[in-house]
Amino acid sequence: MAPSLYTENEVKLKNIKTSKSTNQESHKYYLAGGEWKFQKVEIIEETQIYNLSKYSTVTYEIIMKRRSILHELIVILPMFVLFLLDMAISYAFASPAEKIAFKVTMILQVSFLSVMLIDKLPPTSDYPPVIAMFFIGIFAFMVLGILENACMEYFKEQNSKFPSFKTKNFLRKFLRKKKIKAEDSVTDVGEEIDMGNKPTREFPLVENDNTDSLVFLKQVTLELQQIKKHLALEEGKEVSGPPIQKKCVQLGKCLFYIRFILSLGFIVFIVVQWTS
Repeated sequence: MAPSLYTENEVKLKNIKTSKSTNQESHKYYLAGGEWKFQKVEIIEETQIYNLSKYSTVTYEIIMKRRSILHELIVILPMFVLFLLDMAISYAFASPAEKIAFKVTMILQVSFLSVMLIDKLPPTSDYPPVIAMFFIGIFAFMVLGILENACMEYFKEQNSKFPSFKTKNFLRKFLRKKKIKAEDSVTDVGEEIDMGNKPTREFPLVENDNTDSLVFLKQVTLELQQIKKHLALEEGKEVSGPPIQKKCVQLGKCLFYIRFILSLGFIVFIVVQWTS
């Protein structure tokens, strides 16, 4: 308040009550409900100079604070729960494709909450509010989670092109069984040849049996050589280097821990900004 027509020598403004009594009455009559919370009133008495004339002024500075409990209950708390659920899904026993589908659903929910936030924020601001930075950061970490699962899905598809170790073990056992059967058949044929060389009256020996047995033995020998080659190749693959699947698991854990540490740092930053 300032008298623009009268100088300080003609009219001098003074506040009747002190700042303490004014604050007490303001807290008494101001409504407790609402979005804004009244804090205090500061009374400033000063003299302003304009065109070489002094004017007495009294300034009432009302300090108010916006209530954040509404945003915490409606927007921030559900958003934080969705973020924790997104982090928990990364350790769920599901395929990366199922995780991606679930996380896309959560991102749609976050988008719905952001639409609610637009109606609650002030229309203009020089800097983004803390709640807006919180939303942007959480949304970015959720997108990073989807990229992480997409990367794991890609490596899983690349790994599926190579035979797994269970398949190798199964193939090795199968080839060894086949080798044993082939060796047993060779011994059986040898016994039959020995028995055939003995003169018997009940089972006369045919001349073509010897040639057929020799052909069969050659075929069995070739099969045994091929089986030995397959076993040597499979054992060489098992010895050479760590499995790709183990590398994929280590990469997934590394990406998860990096995202977890970054998210913790971001939450600490938001808490510091909110309380300051």
